[in-house]
Amino acid sequence: MKKFFISLIILIIGMANAHATFVFGTLASTPKIPKANEAFVLELKMEDPSKYPIEDAIVFAEFSQTEEEPPLSFKLDETETAGVYSGEIKLPHEGKYYLLLRDRTYRQEDALANLSIKLNQEQMFAKGTSSIIFPPTATGSYSLSTWIVWLIAIPVLAGLIVTIFVLTRSKKTKGS
Repeated sequence: MKKFFISLIILIIGMANAHATFVFGTLASTPKIPKANEAFVLELKMEDPSKYPIEDAIVFAEFSQTEEEPPLSFKLDETETAGVYSGEIKLPHEGKYYLLLRDRTYRQEDALANLSIKLNQEQMFAKGTSSIIFPPTATGSYSLSTWIVWLIAIPVLAGLIVTIFVLTRSKKTKGS
């Protein structure tokens, strides 16, 4: 019986860890010093807090110089290396750009990371300016059954387990 309770606790802890968490990203470009009106490859390496690569993500990048102009958007595709995504873009002018990265892996989430960069004669993603963080997102289920499980089934199950545990323990105590 004790093994059952330990297994159940581990299962519940595993469910709790399945929620959204921070995702860390590192940006790079090829060539390291991109030029205006020339295509370059934007590369994003995504990892979880334990440095495990994030695979099968759906990531989009948007470059814009002002809020008024429409952004230059493109999808970053996963490369052969786990957790590394890349896409090709050509920026029309030198100057300051706002880079918005969107992680849309799950339909109910839209994790955003913003970065201000300069396209000029310097390295675009130098050390210290190449890191981003996708924060945890407020996730909610669209399914009624999920809400029923979390709000009714799990508390009732926990109550039953505690009751069984207390009743079996009290029988052992009385018998000894």
